[in-house]
Amino acid sequence: MAVDLGNNNFSGIIPETIGSLLSLESPHLNNNSLAGELPSSLKNCIKLVALDLGENQISGNIPSWIGKSLPNLVILRLHSNKFAGSIPPELFYLSSLQVLDIAQNTLSGIIPRSFGNLAAMTKIQEKGFLLYENWGSYLDSILVYMKGRELQYSKTLGLVTSVDLSSNNLFGEIPEELTSLFGLLVLNLSKNALTGEIPKKIGNLRWLESLDLSRNNLSDEIPSSISSLTSLSQLNLSYNHLKGRIPSGFQLQTLSDPSIYIGNQDLCGPPLTDSCPGDGDSSPSKNSSITAEEDGSEFLWFYSGISPGFGVGILGVFSVLFFMPSWRYALFMLIDHIVDWFYVTISLTIAMLR
Repeated sequence: MAVDLGNNNFSGIIPETIGSLLSLESPHLNNNSLAGELPSSLKNCIKLVALDLGENQISGNIPSWIGKSLPNLVILRLHSNKFAGSIPPELFYLSSLQVLDIAQNTLSGIIPRSFGNLAAMTKIQEKGFLLYENWGSYLDSILVYMKGRELQYSKTLGLVTSVDLSSNNLFGEIPEELTSLFGLLVLNLSKNALTGEIPKKIGNLRWLESLDLSRNNLSDEIPSSISSLTSLSQLNLSYNHLKGRIPSGFQLQTLSDPSIYIGNQDLCGPPLTDSCPGDGDSSPSKNSSITAEEDGSEFLWFYSGISPGFGVGILGVFSVLFFMPSWRYALFMLIDHIVDWFYVTISLTIAMLR
């Protein structure tokens, strides 16, 4: 059973009686003015596949029972509410979860390392679930923030895999376990206070189409494995503390907008205008000096060899003419004919002019 009450002006709290809807699979209460905490009775709705409570004013902690009592959950969307506290590790018991959107809240703490338990995100969804097939003419849909835009998915919703933790107060390092979600299409961790390095195995996420790590405190170099993200069409690493040469190759060659890397003062190389140390020609290196010296020596030897070579060549010609009378006679006859031809041609030309 699907209930779509989204995009209205409902206010107040979600009633506890919602837990009596035991056949409920997809409640959409998004874009209202609902407040208060999530009713604990909702854990009775064990058939829930999609839960969309985005764009409300719901507060409190994200309940840990979501991960324990709703094993069939595929979509959890709590976008733009007032949830606080840390992300409960139990959330990652949801092995069927494909869309996790808890962005734009006031969540704090570290990102749990149990991310690797999201089994549905570790593989590409070739078919996925099709909710609308179960409910006749009703077509289930949901908003997903992808590639910097808000996109609505319906028939292809079951193919989407997305993690959006942006615009919170999360800190600590990005867990390496995130890079085991091989089927992930969208990863947005922007606008937090994350520190440390970008995981070196980020290139494992080969199907990733959108990666946003902007506005954090990430440091060190961009891992070279990021060039393995051959499906990437949107990248944002701006406003961090990254340094060193920007990797190149494969899909990164098409992402030539400098704003991708803006706000990282120690980054260098294309598409930025700042060249890396050793790239410029303003101060020649030792190797270039050696090359110049070698080139000068080669020119010196070349020109110094011209004169002797020319002299030897002339001497060889005269030697042949001296020892070969027939050749000498033929050469003199040829010169005589050429002189006669010039004389006759010039004489005729002068006569015609008169």
